[in-house]
Amino acid sequence: MLHTEYAADGEGMEFCLRTREKTDAIMILLGEGLSDPDVTGALGFGADVCFAHPPALSVLIAQIHALFRRSKLSLRKGEEENKQGFLVDDPRLKIDVGSRTVILDYQPVTLTAREFDILALLAAHPNQVFYTKQIFHSIWDADSILNGDDRPVCVHISNLRKKIEPDPQNPRFIITLRGVGYKFQLPQ
Repeated sequence: MLHTEYAADGEGMEFCLRTREKTDAIMILLGEGLSDPDVTGALGFGADVCFAHPPALSVLIAQIHALFRRSKLSLRKGEEENKQGFLVDDPRLKIDVGSRTVILDYQPVTLTAREFDILALLAAHPNQVFYTKQIFHSIWDADSILNGDDRPVCVHISNLRKKIEPDPQNPRFIITLRGVGYKFQLPQ
C-alpha cells in the first residue's frame, strides 16, 4: 500500500500512472472532498480503491481484506498455472513447484515447507515487490493481516537466504527493499 496526498491539479492521477507502471501493489487512495470525476479518474488511472471522504475504520479494514483476498486468489491462480515444470529453470537455480524441489548450482537444497512456499511465491512473480504482510497473509493464511505478527516472514527469509544465497549478507536472489518488503530476481 502506498501513501501520498491527492492533489486536485492532476498530481494524484500522475502518481497513479507512475506507480502502476512500476508495480502491481495494491493502491488505496484516501481523499478529503474529492469530486466524483476525481474518484473515477483515480480508479481509471490505476488505483484499486479511492475514497472521496475518509471512511470509517471498519470500512477501510473490510476493503483491505477484500483486496488481499482477491490478490491471494490471483497469486494462487498464477501458482496453479506454473505447477507443470519449473518456476525457475536457470543453471544457477532451479525451482520445481510440482515436485517442490530446489536445485542450486546442481546441488539439491533442503527447505522447510514454509521456506519453499515463500520462495515459490516470490519466484512465481519475479521482480514484483511483496510487502511482508502480503507474504504473511499468503503463506500463513491468517484471518487478520492487521493483527498478524509478520516477523516469521523475516526469520524464514533469513533462513532461506542461508540455504540458497552464496553470500546471505549480499543476496542475489531474494532482494530486500528496506521498509517495503522483498522481491525475487535472477542475477544478470
